[in-house]
Amino acid sequence: MIPTVTEVINGIAITRPGKTIEFKNGIYETKDQNEQDFLDNSPFVGVDYQEVTKEISSALSAKSLAEREADVAKKSGN
Repeated sequence: MIPTVTEVINGIAITRPGKTIEFKNGIYETKDQNEQDFLDNSPFVGVDYQEVTKEISSALSAKSLAEREADVAKKSGN
């Protein structure tokens, strides 16, 4: 979000820490409005990450085709 910067002032290297947004297991949650605005307006939204919505959550939890075919086979007795 904010890069770490090292500057040399009067011959002394001074590092100013930045701020990193780190996704854990592919998920990041925040209540910080500045972080949310940064993520919403990043050129990487939709490319490297996307907001999880109810539609995406339901798609992620949907059964695979093989699982659905197995369910149909069980119901039809095959």
